[in-house]
Amino acid sequence: MSNVTNVILSFSIIEEEYELQDFQHYKIMDKINQWLYDSKYGQFSKELTEYAGGNKVTETPIYIAAFNHFNIDAFVEFIKTLNWEEPEDVQIFIQTQDEDRFLIIEPFNKDGSE
Repeated sequence: MSNVTNVILSFSIIEEEYELQDFQHYKIMDKINQWLYDSKYGQFSKELTEYAGGNKVTETPIYIAAFNHFNIDAFVEFIKTLNWEEPEDVQIFIQTQDEDRFLIIEPFNKDGSE
């Protein structure tokens, strides 16, 4: 039986990036996707800027995925171990299978501390 958790991850555009197959990729996502893969959840795909509507480009990286039997606490603790340029800008939006709304998790305080 599945138990799906929808996850949206957003962070500062200042995080280190590089070009990968004609789109910008954030180095920190390599570590996040490796943790997800090792935990058998799958991975986030490409950053969503190119799929956003409007007449401007989004000014924040946005990643979205759905994971089965997702350990939210373990993911948040892992996010806290990473070396973020601007940790205070990290936000995780979580919607569990039985909820209609997202919970917003800010793993760091406004000053970047845990």
